[in-house]
Amino acid sequence: MIPTETLNKLKTLSNRYYELKNKSKLIDEEILQIKNYLEANMLKYNLNTIETNDFNIVRKIITQKRISKEDLPEKIVEQYSYPISFSTLYITKPTKSETIKIVNTKK
Repeated sequence: MIPTETLNKLKTLSNRYYELKNKSKLIDEEILQIKNYLEANMLKYNLNTIETNDFNIVRKIITQKRISKEDLPEKIVEQYSYPISFSTLYITKPTKSETIKIVNTKK
């Protein structure tokens, strides 16, 4: 049984998490718009650096080599690939009541 105090804290922090995730999404969208504007103008005017009194923005070209499993024989993919598991949180607005529901995912 989860103590009432813990349930209340989970609900409070879940609400705060939801609120901050929404704000973060808006901020990320604005950052992307600004980044795209800066990068487009740096390309247009052939700039590699924007210098101010407070910071410098440097445009760099990064090259990576990638390969997809479709590019390899299946035998090699099976031999050298390995699964990676990680935890993630998904947050959505509840459709019914605002009660907190704890779901145990341990197997």
